Amino acid sequence: MLCALLLDANELVGPDRLAELAWGLTPPSTARAQIDICVSALRRALDQAGADARIEARRSGYALHVAPELIDITLFDVRVAESRAAAMDQRWDDAAALLRSALALWRGPAFGGALPGEVRRFDEKRLRAQEDRVDVDLQLGRHHALVAELRALVAEHPLRERPRGQLMLALYRSGRQSEALDVYRAGRHLGLEPGDRLRELEVTIRLDRENTEPVAGGPRQLPADVGGLVGRDDLVAELERLLTGERDTTPVVNLVGEPGMGKTALAVHVAHRVAYAFPDGQLFCDLSGTNPAEVLGRFTSAFGAVGSTLPDGLDERAEMFRSMLANRRVLLVLDDAATASQFAALLPGSAACGVIVTSRVAVGGTHHVEVGPLSPADSLRVLDRPELVEVAAGVPLALRLLGGCPQGTVPRGDVLTLADEGLEPEPRRALRLMSALDGDSLPRWAATAVSGGFDPLKQLVDARLLDVTGSDVTGLPRYRFHGVVRSFARDRVLADEARTAFERVAGGWLALAERAHQRLYGGAFTILHGSATRWRPHAPYVDQVSQDPMGWLDSERANLCAAVFQAADLGLDELCWDLAVTLVTLFETRCYLDDWQLTHDRALAAVRKAGNRRGTAAVLCSLGSLHISRRRGEQARAVLEPALELFGELHDTHGLAMARRNLGVVEYREGRPELATRMFELSLTGFERVGDVVGQAYVVSQLAQLSLDRGEYDLAVGRLREALVMCRDIRSPRVESQVLYRLGSAMLLQGRYEQAQQLMTSVLGMVRRSGDTVGESYALHSLGLISGRLRMFTEAGRSLRRAIRLCEANLDRVGAARIRLDLAQLVSQQGETFDAVAIAEQAMTTFQELRLSLWESRTFVVLDKIRAENRVRVAGPD
Repeated sequence: MLCALLLDANELVGPDRLAELAWGLTPPSTARAQIDICVSALRRALDQAGADARIEARRSGYALHVAPELIDITLFDVRVAESRAAAMDQRWDDAAALLRSALALWRGPAFGGALPGEVRRFDEKRLRAQEDRVDVDLQLGRHHALVAELRALVAEHPLRERPRGQLMLALYRSGRQSEALDVYRAGRHLGLEPGDRLRELEVTIRLDRENTEPVAGGPRQLPADVGGLVGRDDLVAELERLLTGERDTTPVVNLVGEPGMGKTALAVHVAHRVAYAFPDGQLFCDLSGTNPAEVLGRFTSAFGAVGSTLPDGLDERAEMFRSMLANRRVLLVLDDAATASQFAALLPGSAACGVIVTSRVAVGGTHHVEVGPLSPADSLRVLDRPELVEVAAGVPLALRLLGGCPQGTVPRGDVLTLADEGLEPEPRRALRLMSALDGDSLPRWAATAVSGGFDPLKQLVDARLLDVTGSDVTGLPRYRFHGVVRSFARDRVLADEARTAFERVAGGWLALAERAHQRLYGGAFTILHGSATRWRPHAPYVDQVSQDPMGWLDSERANLCAAVFQAADLGLDELCWDLAVTLVTLFETRCYLDDWQLTHDRALAAVRKAGNRRGTAAVLCSLGSLHISRRRGEQARAVLEPALELFGELHDTHGLAMARRNLGVVEYREGRPELATRMFELSLTGFERVGDVVGQAYVVSQLAQLSLDRGEYDLAVGRLREALVMCRDIRSPRVESQVLYRLGSAMLLQGRYEQAQQLMTSVLGMVRRSGDTVGESYALHSLGLISGRLRMFTEAGRSLRRAIRLCEANLDRVGAARIRLDLAQLVSQQGETFDAVAIAEQAMTTFQELRLSLWESRTFVVLDKIRAENRVRVAGPD
């Protein structure tokens, strides 16, 4: 009783709440009397102990009055919150001390095992705080000391992903790459389906391991398995045989059935069962509302292709995808196809791969399998209520929904209507409003947003109208509609109500994306915002997003893009462009150039239709950045010049600064340094006026590059140090790594190799921590060149080869060829002329295929130099 009262200290707790805490959902008839007796005894015990606490009794319940600082669960929550604030400010020592003091409050299981309904919740909070403390210790470089603790934690919680990833990271940073990969594989053997962050860490470690072929692995995109499927044993066996048996062509199995028959669940279940036969990866995509080019972009990215290497055309993407799968055994699950044309371009050319397609009507494939209703006997195995089985008519979805009907009732009529009518008004309204949101699975806060603060999720899950489908990066559950339920509910929502609900949720996406950008850039820098209304989820969720902003953005990518498209469809132009531009943080870092293009095309159409001039200018300016990323100078200029004109008419200083910055990059790349300098100087003035420190740092570093090109090394280094101070003042690690890279390049040009090496090593650590494999290839390339200058040939070769492997994983053929050219010269210095020529000729092949005449000419010069050195070496001294 003491624990129950302390849970809501200083507040009135009613007898029903106390009874639920003490006895669960089935309190005895004497519960109220027992509570009164317990409270009286507790009062006497507190008096006898002289405790600084008193119990107030009222007719409606009891209140235990006590100072908050005397309650350990309150102290725990306060210290954990303070530690997260310290971590956000990168005060790692403070964060570690606060978390240790919070964890030191624990003496065993929560409440000594009392209140079993609350124990699990508080033990989860304790475990998450322990994981937070490990993250902070990893930031402080204490990886060696953490290994033993993390091994024990993983053994205790083998299916928990976060401590497994922390153990891998601690081993990796301790130089124990093989052990780190063993930890990853052990989780897979236990049935743990790794998330994106764990897979990315495994790829980083695997690529970094010296002189070792990559281990078998690939993307694992299958949704969670639903477990045993009643009445589908024969179908499961047949599908396994079709997918794993001997064949000469790719097996394409088309599961055909009416809505609600469980086609998707069957496909996912079978895919999990046959995954062993497709060790190089399993891909999943809901085809509804997609186009083949977009899906191919996702699939090739899953195998390491970065956006800048993806071709634009559907045929070229399909060819790239088939090439990637040529020597791999990969399973594709393509859900809810409407026509064969939706997936024809997605089919692999290798017979070693397999494909499962679900559809309502037959759409093609080498095998068609009908998925029909369950038999009465099997229906009874699902729902042991004969009076309801007849109503369900063997439809699995109907059986599931009817499972929520009260005992003794036999509903007649449409099952979905009955389930809907069984809801109370608030959950029913929330169901309809949630159905109006596009996107796949929804986070918990979205339900609260649409319903204006009411949380309907428990009722909707209990009624089987929503499914819980895993959790997001914050650890909170996500919720998904069955397609039939969504369509039913959406048909019953009023347009005005749906629009209002969407505005609130989209305002939430915008507020969270804005927060993620600020966390990554140190503030609202290098970005333009509009006047769209934000809706802010509760503070603890926002704090969790801030702990891993890039991971959150990546995990919500589909929902965020869907919100941009839906805002455009609803004519919410201000919200549409603001969210689209804010998402560039994600698109640029992860090279999701297709998403960048698609969201901005829709946003541009929306703002132009609405006559929104500032929104038009902002989207055009952002599209200019996209074209610069794709090295399309002419297209970049075509959107940046009208953006500049619009910003000028609007007297928008910040917009002018950003447009001029982008035009400066175009001028620089097109070989006009004087015009580039003029643009950068004007841009710098604008960024200074509006206080955009990151914008200033970026432009100063660009001016420094121009100084390097002119051989003005001291001026360049001075400017770069100035930019570095700006980044560190506002804690912007992303731009800081870019400035450090340029500073290291300046040191290399000056022959200050030791300093260049230190700087590039710092850059390498920063880009690895952020998962930026493109930046990692740049850093390793530079470190290879520096080691070569220091005559550390073994280390130089190792760095250059790692950089080449990363470029190839990213499908960056040009980058790999350029590094090979440097590797060839390094190998030649070591007297390995034959190998050097072979490496240079490999680079030449790439340059010739891509018609890069300048690099082709440079390769001829390198080959002539290598051969000339060999002739001198053979002839000996005069």
